[in-house]
Amino acid sequence: MNRRNEHNYLKVFADLLQRCVLFATLGTKSKSMETFAAKKFRHNGYPK
Repeated sequence: MNRRNEHNYLKVFADLLQRCVLFATLGTKSKSMETFAAKKFRHNGYPK
């Protein structure tokens, strides 16, 4: 979070068909997608 410029970023991965949030994280890092895929795989998901 960039408090000096008062910017707060939130990334949300959602299932639009089932209308639910799958994963949410703070920040703008590109590593968020890797973290989401790893956690999904650990919980019997199949990331592409």
